[in-house]
Amino acid sequence: MVAISAVALAAATVARSANVGVAAGLAAWCITVLGGQAAGHGQPGSAVTGGALLLPYLAVAALCIGLVLVRTSTPREQLRDE
Repeated sequence: MVAISAVALAAATVARSANVGVAAGLAAWCITVLGGQAAGHGQPGSAVTGGALLLPYLAVAALCIGLVLVRTSTPREQLRDE
């Protein structure tokens, strides 16, 4: 859930729209749950309990949090000039 929340926050920050963040979060959650069910043969919890997915989840969360920090630390006047 941390990775999905980070994806939603990053999308909302980059697009400057809360609706985009909600859509990205819901899409990421649906992909994760449905992908886990497909891989786990119908087991809903397999998407979040697999130990093999821990590092990819942490990597996605770290990248998205870094994107948010970089994007929010840049002054708005500098962003308009680009």
